[in-house]
Amino acid sequence: MVGYGVLQDGAPLFTSFLGSRIRGSSPPNRCDGLSHRTPLSQISIAMINITFIVIASAVLLIKSTHAWKLSRGSQPMTARSQPLKSLATGLLLAVGTFGLLPVEAQDQFRLPPIDRNDKDRCIMVSSAMGQANAARQKLFDLRECDLRNQDGKLKDMSGVIGSNADFRGVSFVEGQLSKGYLRNSNFAGADFTNGVVDRVTFDGSDLKGAIFKNAVLSGTTFAEANLEDTDFTDAYLGPFDLKNLCANPTLKGTNPTTKEDTRFSAGCGE
Repeated sequence: MVGYGVLQDGAPLFTSFLGSRIRGSSPPNRCDGLSHRTPLSQISIAMINITFIVIASAVLLIKSTHAWKLSRGSQPMTARSQPLKSLATGLLLAVGTFGLLPVEAQDQFRLPPIDRNDKDRCIMVSSAMGQANAARQKLFDLRECDLRNQDGKLKDMSGVIGSNADFRGVSFVEGQLSKGYLRNSNFAGADFTNGVVDRVTFDGSDLKGAIFKNAVLSGTTFAEANLEDTDFTDAYLGPFDLKNLCANPTLKGTNPTTKEDTRFSAGCGE
């Protein structure tokens, strides 16, 4: 069984039976860059610093105890107490080194290799599990596939991994793409009208002329995506999502199909 979840920053989380996890590298701050750290990351750094202080205090205590024994004429630290000092020193160095690494470097991940022997891999199929919330029997992998002549209308494709794929002109009308990992793909002219497209990573993708009319886009990211001529009329985005969407410099133009002004349709004003 393959399951999908979502991390605190809205990026998709994939968990296989091996216990590995894949998270999208999309930024917590959606469209305004990669440098923002989430509150959870800040908490992690605070915990690392606290651990560092505790271990450092333990080492100082051991050394102080040793000095006190020597001043009273006692024997130096025995072989039994030496491993404790070595352990404390090792932990001090390990935690200190870990704490100096940026959070981004600690969160690296790798996608599983593409199964190029699967002849049926590049086919958009709907989940047969019903309200699956991205649960599937196996990885739904459409990476590097040419899907221009396929139809995603009404299909539940939640949890799909479709990076570096070609979806130009594909209809996803009333379809579901929840928690999709769709970075660096081509969705020019795609139609997501009335679709459930929440918590999807479109970072780096070409969405020129795409239609998101009345689509659910909560938690979806568009960092460095091309949004020229898109239509977001009546799409649902939370305040934070909307702020980052409006910050995308490519959010401009007029959709060639609906004739809607792109920035106005997204609610970004002038």
